[in-house]
Formats: sequence, C-alpha cells, structure tokens
Amino acid sequence: MSVTAPDLVRVGLTYRQVDYWATKGYLQPENGPNPGTGSSRQFPYSELRIARLMVQLTDAGIEPATAARLARHPADGAAELRRLADMLEAEA
Repeated sequence: MSVTAPDLVRVGLTYRQVDYWATKGYLQPENGPNPGTGSSRQFPYSELRIARLMVQLTDAGIEPATAARLARHPADGAAELRRLADMLEAEA
C-alpha cells in the first residue's frame, strides 16, 4: 500500500516539507525523489510512521537530518535522544 503527499500532510507536514524532505532523502519515495513533472511521489506506507516521528522531533527543536536518522533508527539514537532531552530541559 502506498501513500501520497496529501496523506503525509495529514500527519502535520506541509507540501513544501514533503517536497524538501523527499529531495533531501529524509523521506524515501518509491518512485525516487524527483519523479518528474506531472507525476506524484508515491511513498511506502512505512514512511507515514517515519514522517509522523519526524514531525514530532522537529517540533521539539531537532534538526530534520537528525530527526530523520532518529526516526529510522530509534534504538541507535537512544543515547542521543536522552542527550537532546537533557539539553531541552536545561533550556526550559
């Protein structure tokens, strides 16, 4: 099952974010980052979960590149998430 940009918008992204994150490789469309004029990007259903996590992380102040890495590999980033959470708490 595939999802499209409107599906990703429903989890809190803008169309511009979908475009930018796909172009940068943070989201991985089935038909490549630039399918061509008139063609819409098709994303695997699993990208919906990645996008939702990325939105939450970026809303918390984490850069998109870091958010993408953490969303794709949460176990690898557990220590980094703890460090970032400590930094955010210290700033509050």
